[in-house]
Amino acid sequence: MLLRLTISLLPALDAAFNSNQSLLLSWRILNYLLVAVTIGAFGFILVRVPVPNEHNAIQFLLKGLGICSLGFVPLGLAEYGLNALFGQLYYPLSLEYLFYLGTNVVMILAAVRSLQTSKDTAPAFRALKNDTGARFALTQREQEMVGLIARGLSNKEIASELHISVATVRTHIYNLFQKVGAQSRIELLNILST
Repeated sequence: MLLRLTISLLPALDAAFNSNQSLLLSWRILNYLLVAVTIGAFGFILVRVPVPNEHNAIQFLLKGLGICSLGFVPLGLAEYGLNALFGQLYYPLSLEYLFYLGTNVVMILAAVRSLQTSKDTAPAFRALKNDTGARFALTQREQEMVGLIARGLSNKEIASELHISVATVRTHIYNLFQKVGAQSRIELLNILST
């Protein structure tokens, strides 16, 4: 009796399984399409939206991520087709992994670009104006020290560049702090830049 019931239910189970398979397939296709549209819109926005007053490394990063995103839209659809034909491919070659590699390459290149100096980028601290040096009664050597401090040099590097001892550098920096009323190098540069 149980065997007859099972045999009679097999066509119904097969039909239900096939309809679930087509439902699953349509959900999978919808998922790929939604991801493609989302990544495509994200990439289009990053490529097309202007960022005029940003550092060129930021502009490069945004454009690079946008191009990377736009490039992966057809790859996502190709991945779906390949998975449908051949089954799951080797995992490290998945779309997520390739997108991860692409975005990391763009970020590393943007970081390298941010470290490069160009003619159109201004330094964080400009040279002292004559009235600033006169206002604080800075000597020529102290004004020279301010420029070296602004470059981020250590006491040892300043001593090497000026061919003086490290103790003399410390004395000049101490005198600068006293004349300007600063307690740190950053505060010194902030006060002198105003």
